[in-house]
Amino acid sequence: MAMEEHGLEKKVLERLTKELQKSDIISSHHNMAILSLIGKQMPTMVGISGQMFQTLAQGNVNIKMISQGAKLSTDQAIGN
Repeated sequence: MAMEEHGLEKKVLERLTKELQKSDIISSHHNMAILSLIGKQMPTMVGISGQMFQTLAQGNVNIKMISQGAKLSTDQAIGN
């Protein structure tokens, strides 16, 4: 669902941006997604994160940021 196609979502995003800018500097990036790999057994699954990133690379997904969640059971990536 693209923001440009839905006026209501765009207005909500603009309002949130204005509110957040009152307390801090923010920026938004379009055409990006947050991908999460979550599972209780992640800490014991050797290579599972590598498989995720290999699959993303094969799909020509450009990773902008990688983050491990607070728990060892979550890996996150931001890409487009």
